Amino acid sequence: MCGCDVCKKETEVHTAACGFGAMSLGYCMECIRSGAEPEWGFEYLYGDVGNKGEGLAARVSDFKTWKDGKYWTWDEWVTWRRLPEQKHLDEEHDRQMAKMDAQAGLDREDPEPLPDFDTEDDN
Repeated sequence: MCGCDVCKKETEVHTAACGFGAMSLGYCMECIRSGAEPEWGFEYLYGDVGNKGEGLAARVSDFKTWKDGKYWTWDEWVTWRRLPEQKHLDEEHDRQMAKMDAQAGLDREDPEPLPDFDTEDDN
């Protein structure tokens, strides 16, 4: 028996598609029924895709995860993540990103925005 990739319980798992991207993970039946995803996916959406949880598609609010022995909604998790005592998590994330960028020879400046395209001329 393997453990569930969401709740970490040592139980029978079933392979299912992850809601965060093109990958399959092991889910127990309780997590499948709950529609829960691994917490690392919330960290990824919060810190790497969204701007500290802002600017994400509305459907992200439908996600759930398992934390501290219960299921959390995205909104509950973001409220927890923004508490002042969690600031160290942002600092650690920023350190890790800077280290990876340095190893890859990248700087963190945002690229120039793409120009807006005028769709009226596309006819």
